[in-house]
Amino acid sequence: MERDKRWTRREMQKFQNLGTTNYFELDKKEQLDLLLQDLFISLWNGERGEANVRVPGASVDYKAMTMGGIFPLMVAAGCANSSGVTSATLKEVFEALAFQTDYKAEGGVRFIMAQNVLLYELSKVWKEAGVRYSPDSRIGDLNLYEYKIGDMRFVPVAIELFKELSCFPADFKNRIFVLDLDTLTPVCMTGYQPIETGETNMKGQGGSILDFKEWWIQGMLSLKFNNPLSSFYIDTTGIAS
Repeated sequence: MERDKRWTRREMQKFQNLGTTNYFELDKKEQLDLLLQDLFISLWNGERGEANVRVPGASVDYKAMTMGGIFPLMVAAGCANSSGVTSATLKEVFEALAFQTDYKAEGGVRFIMAQNVLLYELSKVWKEAGVRYSPDSRIGDLNLYEYKIGDMRFVPVAIELFKELSCFPADFKNRIFVLDLDTLTPVCMTGYQPIETGETNMKGQGGSILDFKEWWIQGMLSLKFNNPLSSFYIDTTGIAS
């Protein structure tokens, strides 16, 4: 995947004359932030396959490979899941799925990933009377850092981007993922770097006849999911707005 930004020689000279040359660095940072967002979305919800890409001005397409993200790979592998889960049934469903997917060694950690409101609902579940938990010594903190069920351990991680409809389908804002990160390995093709940056020459630089400079940043990312069955997901209803 790639992000590009083009600046003409006149535009760049204008900002330099105004003494605002840091604008270019801010622009590069924005492109990096956008690429990292692209990588994150693909990591979670990318569809494995092949796409035709045509560069503006070109007459032919070239092939681009797309990665399979965490959620589509979980669905394809038949990972344990439950839907229509409410606040009243969340504890029971979570425990059942946790034991059903307990393939880790004793004391192994899995990570609960969801938007904040869902993690807060879980924290209330595990603070009910008769449920053991470790509140540390932090007074007034309503969130737990770790849940313990039998010899299993779970650590919550908030991902607010799940509720951004421009990035993810609407279902993601209501979904709780529980992942065994030891089975997930990001990979990159040999000869590439996960993130690479560069820029083109323009007039007056290296003999170029182009009257513009382009900054580019590209990403190369894919994913190995060795044992999806030690992870699960829950689709809630009536909890997140």
